[in-house]
This record gives sequence, structure tokens and C-alpha cells, in this order.
Amino acid sequence: MIFNVIKHHFRETIDILHCYNQLNKSEKEIIKLLNKIGTNSFDVYTGNLSVKEILFCSNKNPVYTYEGFEYFLCSDGSLWIVKNIYKKNQLIKHLHPARKNFILNLKDKILINPNLHIRVYSYTYKTILLLYWNLLLEYRFKNYYEFINIIHDIDIKDKINDVRTRINMPFIHEKHFNQKKYIDLFCKFFKQ
Repeated sequence: MIFNVIKHHFRETIDILHCYNQLNKSEKEIIKLLNKIGTNSFDVYTGNLSVKEILFCSNKNPVYTYEGFEYFLCSDGSLWIVKNIYKKNQLIKHLHPARKNFILNLKDKILINPNLHIRVYSYTYKTILLLYWNLLLEYRFKNYYEFINIIHDIDIKDKINDVRTRINMPFIHEKHFNQKKYIDLFCKFFKQ
């Protein structure tokens, strides 16, 4: 079973960033880690189940099929897709959170909590994570609740642009920058 934690599990990725901080990892190492996310759009799980608990659900809960996809439901209402990939005559199962439109198509069939999945563009997600990392170093907060309070109290435009340049993204001009939009996005990930 393949599960890209950095790409698909927000809370565990935040925990990894805190571990990297305790290990005094460099920003270069963080960017290398974030590059495992890729360059496309994808879905991120923002709930509280650990990867181990999700994998347990995949082994113990019924697996259903819908339009060629296998899926299962976890105890918190999150829906997971199992994509079967055959490589060199070997079956590899890739696990990822279900897309919102897939969830909406199943809405009448099972109890699903669509608020545990966020569809995001990779560079936006990398920006969120690298900004979190940089503010963690600067403010030494202990949890993401403190992080949300900090971003409400500071001007994050320059910090976001600084982070974006470090991951080779274009600068956001002031007339196109909407601080409330970014704070709302952070709050959506951190469920504030």
C-alpha cells in the first residue's frame, strides 16, 4: 500500500514539520520534503485519524466499488480511494482521500463528512506548509492554534511572497493579494 503522507495527510505533515524543527533541519531539507508533493492538484485529509488508523480502516472496513474505483469509509466519515496500479506484474495499491465530487456522488449512499477533504493546488499547499515552517522558526509556537493567532496578527503578504520565491513561484503583486483569502484558507486547513 502506498500512502504519500506529505501530500495527503495534513496533520501528520504538520507533525513532521515540528519533528524537523526539533532536529534542526534546514529549509533546504524542508523544500526537498515538500517537493514530494508534486505539481498537480490533489486532495488532502485534514481530520484527526492517524495514518495507522486509516490503514487499519482500509484492512478492516468493507471496500466498495463505484464507477471503477474502490473506496472505504473511516470512522470519522472520511472517504478513501484505493487506486490499483499494476507495475511489472505486481499489484500496488495507492491510497488517497476521495475528491469532493466523488463524495458528492455518493452522498445518498453512505454517511460521509466532506469537510475532512480539501482539494488544493500543489504550489498553494507548498506555500502553506513552507510559511508554517518559517513562522514556526520565527515565533516558536507550540501548536497550530497559536499559528492561526499569529497569522491573524501579522501582515503575511511579504512572508508569503518570500516563501513563494523560495519554491520558484511568482511574486504576488499587492493589488492582487487578499490577506483575508489566505487567512481563510489557513483556517480551513486548521479548522478554525
